[in-house]
Amino acid sequence: MKRNTWITLIIIILTVIGLFIFLAFVDNKTTNNTNDQKNNSSLSQDQPVTTKNQINISNLAFNPNSLTIKAGDTVVFKNSDPVAHTVTADNKEFDMPVNSNGSVSVTLDETGTVKYRCNNHPTMTGIVVVQ
Repeated sequence: MKRNTWITLIIIILTVIGLFIFLAFVDNKTTNNTNDQKNNSSLSQDQPVTTKNQINISNLAFNPNSLTIKAGDTVVFKNSDPVAHTVTADNKEFDMPVNSNGSVSVTLDETGTVKYRCNNHPTMTGIVVVQ
């Protein structure tokens, strides 16, 4: 093989190894997060997943990005990504780790708009409008 081919192959191998190390770090960091619970919401992990009021996490995005529910409804976050995420409200109402292929849910009792994000992936954001 030519020298350039060897260099390219080594770069690809090192990149793949680096990606695996990064993903292992992100998953471990999320697993060590703690849950916060406020008076106006209830949190639970690994609940049976339903499609009503469900937000899917895949391809490093929340889908749908915006969801409207009624006060007292429960929102289920289902993670289909191969890495762990968090579902963290900007107002600190909830902060939940979501492992790969896992799910968490939160019941929102107060009307208003709840903005949330993934602490591990800052570009991942969404909103829940509670009516």
